[in-house]
Amino acid sequence: MPRRPAERPAARTLFGRRSTARRFLTAAPLAGALLCPLSAPAQDEPVADPSAAGQPAAAATGAAEIDAPNPLAAEPGTVEEFVSAAARLRRVARPGLARRYLRTLLDSQPSDDALLEARDALGPAIFFELAADPQLRPEGQTLQDRVREAVLARGADPARLDGLIDALIANQREREAATEALTGLGAAATPRLTERLVASVDAVTGDADLTEAITRLLGRLRGLSVPPLTAVLRSPQAPAAARAAVAAALGTTGSQEALDALLTPAFAPDETPSVQLAAQAGLLRLTDGDSLRGLADAAADRLKQRAETLLSDPPAIDSGAADVPLYRYDAAENRLIPAPLAPAVAGRYRAATAAAGAARIAPHRENLHVLELTAALAYEASLAGRGQFLPRGEGTVHRAALSAGSTRLLKALQTALDLGASDAAAAALQVLLDVPTPDLLRPVGGGGSPVVQALRSPAAEVRFLAALLAARANPGPSFTEGAEVVAVFAGALTDAPGGQAVVIDPNPERGSRMAGLLQGFGYRVDLSTSARDGFQRAASGSGADLVAIQANVPDFPVSSLVANLRADARTRAVPLVLYGSERLEPPLSAIANRAGEAVYTEFPVAAETLERRIAPLRQVAEPLPDDLKAEQKRAAAYALSRLAAGDGRTFPLGGAVQELSAAVSDPTVSANVSVALAAIPDAAAQGSLAETLTVVRPGPDAELAAADALTQSVRRYGSLLSDDVVDALRRQAAAAQDPQVRDALLTLSAALPDAEPPLPPDVTLPVQAAVPPQ
Repeated sequence: MPRRPAERPAARTLFGRRSTARRFLTAAPLAGALLCPLSAPAQDEPVADPSAAGQPAAAATGAAEIDAPNPLAAEPGTVEEFVSAAARLRRVARPGLARRYLRTLLDSQPSDDALLEARDALGPAIFFELAADPQLRPEGQTLQDRVREAVLARGADPARLDGLIDALIANQREREAATEALTGLGAAATPRLTERLVASVDAVTGDADLTEAITRLLGRLRGLSVPPLTAVLRSPQAPAAARAAVAAALGTTGSQEALDALLTPAFAPDETPSVQLAAQAGLLRLTDGDSLRGLADAAADRLKQRAETLLSDPPAIDSGAADVPLYRYDAAENRLIPAPLAPAVAGRYRAATAAAGAARIAPHRENLHVLELTAALAYEASLAGRGQFLPRGEGTVHRAALSAGSTRLLKALQTALDLGASDAAAAALQVLLDVPTPDLLRPVGGGGSPVVQALRSPAAEVRFLAALLAARANPGPSFTEGAEVVAVFAGALTDAPGGQAVVIDPNPERGSRMAGLLQGFGYRVDLSTSARDGFQRAASGSGADLVAIQANVPDFPVSSLVANLRADARTRAVPLVLYGSERLEPPLSAIANRAGEAVYTEFPVAAETLERRIAPLRQVAEPLPDDLKAEQKRAAAYALSRLAAGDGRTFPLGGAVQELSAAVSDPTVSANVSVALAAIPDAAAQGSLAETLTVVRPGPDAELAAADALTQSVRRYGSLLSDDVVDALRRQAAAAQDPQVRDALLTLSAALPDAEPPLPPDVTLPVQAAVPPQ
């Protein structure tokens, strides 16, 4: 409890204890302010009580104050002395002069250290008294606000907080001042209040009066108290008495978060009896109920619904929002350690704790354990980051998921897909990739295969991981979704760094103008002139990050096309841009509003206007990061090269010729892409390899891979090349400079029809020896 010192050091200044030179320099503003005639009678007009306005007594009092001498024997020089002077003048009914001193103090802009030293010396009550007096406004309130800001700026120093907390059981004046000070600190005070609450219930050093006072104050702070209290309640290392005390305190906060936090300890069959009783009492207080009998299943269902709701909310893209205050409790030190989380990660954490609580309340319900695993995977994935591998090893969620078995993992994948939790679905597929077997593609629970459903997920990373799992599972000819797997890999080969867009416009010229605008924003654009074709482009392969639809699109009315896009799982979340003339704004805007994540824009439109219109959509549907796209491209090329070794019936590669042809000249994937092209019995595949060698010529490595692949294709399927292309290949064999490429081209030439491979210029035939006469 703060005490007034017996002797105050005279060397204190407005800016705290410092060297003589430092005190002189920093006190200069205050010295300048003291040039005003404070030693003479105060000339400020008194601030009368508003309730006394118009009364003769008030006017008489004001006149008396103006004429009265200054009662101070000496002028103040430090913050502490200025505050003491203002308080004394208030007590002797000199509010006008008190305001003058307060104004001089505030004008000097005292440092935070000086303000806090004055508060420590005088106690917080005096500042609240000055702030509460209407005759000292606004200076008294401004001074109190500055002191509060100083405390917050210093991060609520534990020593100062302990002084305020001790004052909660002091005399009434100090009790009220401490309560107001701690309330004003809000979230900055609740961790230390919680730590002191735990200490106050210690069997040896505890203090029942302090326990009651802290509990009452934490209840007054309502939701701000919940994070630190919950951290202690959920700590298995915390003493039972401490957990019971924080459970009781949570019951006084009146918040929904507190109710959710109390459900698990109130109904879990393995909970400590004393903690359970305290949690149940807290619930009764929060719900104004009289009995909790038979409500365990209802509590589990409430937490289940809470977890499902949180998982259904997609992880928000970082928008600069402040971190969510959460804490970790160190029971050995009785210390709360801040562990703030980004909003998206905090949502996944809350889902995981709610699901775990539900499973703990009703351990006999399998669906709750599946939800617990789903939420844990989502939380772990959010910590790792989008597209990153989950941590592995003992004690990780990855290890726990493997231990749960493939059946529960597949159920978790299905739950994640049903809730739209793409991060949880991707994490479940990551774990399943460690144990790829054909059984993973089987239906689950009377429905379809969750892995096959994941191939149609709106999230690109989920589709890709599902395709990898299907390819590695080696399912055999009975697997009918092989073409979808190939389409996903093909889309990953051509995905643009800025995202994929589809423009559907019956007028190619107008569609090209819209495509050009989107390309300026970093999109790779596919242009389609019909609704059916545009829908297929948006739904197949790697999907689309944006679909732009012109109002007069054929095949379907715009409303029907939008409805189909929203009905298909692959395009349900894809942002839409509907464009047309200004007269079509009302109907198109109405369609966009019904669709959600869609906007209307007039066309023609300036690039700046279009960028502004689609900016909110790009925040909702963030494309994959560039590094993840590059990694997927390499993995897709490798997967396709592996599939090329099969019989081609389960995973037909012919549908990927266009994407493979576009990627064959990329040195990072050329070797694997060439192998995949060589397995396709198609003239376009051989033509793409030949064009790489004769026209594109990307470099020795890619050319060598293309020549070897084309040789294999010709030997396997025969030459499907035109005579002109064959001639060009032979000319290139003669002109090639790189020895390895030249040898590969010569080998290719030998495999082509009517082979007459040209000899390189440095090779000559040996002279035939003369045959000796017989």
